[in-house]
Amino acid sequence: MKTEDKIIVALDESEVSAAKTLIGVLWPYVGCFKIGPVLLKPLLHRCKWDEFLAMASEMKTSLFIDEKLCHSPEVIKKTVGYYNSPPIKMFTLQASCGRDSLKAATTQKGITIPTDMKVLVSTVLTSMSDIECRHIYGKWPEKKVVDFAFDVLETGCDGIICSSQELKSLAKHRDLERLGKYVPGIRPEWWTKGTDQKRIDTPAGAIEAGADYLIIGRPILNPPKEIGTPIEAVKKILEEMERKE
Repeated sequence: MKTEDKIIVALDESEVSAAKTLIGVLWPYVGCFKIGPVLLKPLLHRCKWDEFLAMASEMKTSLFIDEKLCHSPEVIKKTVGYYNSPPIKMFTLQASCGRDSLKAATTQKGITIPTDMKVLVSTVLTSMSDIECRHIYGKWPEKKVVDFAFDVLETGCDGIICSSQELKSLAKHRDLERLGKYVPGIRPEWWTKGTDQKRIDTPAGAIEAGADYLIIGRPILNPPKEIGTPIEAVKKILEEMERKE
């Protein structure tokens, strides 16, 4: 896999027009674009969805739908089929919805979703502190993420989303090796702006810890003036990643 294919650009907070512009500029330099609820809602409600998918298909880039579905098995089964479109390669569920709901999504492979579309599971949000995680789940993140990862494995999902801080604990379990590790909360060495993320790492640190893919938003979308454009930000991130490969 090329280093650039490991970068997923999070367009979550972008306006529709800005998202289109960013995809048009960045698609030769990154592997995928993540669409979260803030962007997904106007795309669906303003009838721009088909147009957006056509643009992504024309550029031969991939989309990652980060809806973090957390619902009953039947609702999930009915919902996932909506994303049956070639440029969409990944979509997410929330681990806390339970194993029956996770399984409901994977049983749709080859039926309402393509067999090559990856079902990813969000574990403990990187915006959540260790103390808050223990308050909600009763365990520290490194323990709870491992619990969730085994649920993901047992239900046939393809990968997990977690911070790089949990990768060391996951690596202790050989059974979990087949799961893709998608890591948000990435902040390059040159990023000095504040963040709402609590459990973060640098691109090089996350790759060294065992991340398969890095999910990066603000450092690419809004880099400091001294870094330059989003393209220049991506290039600097690639340099950091390649130091550890």
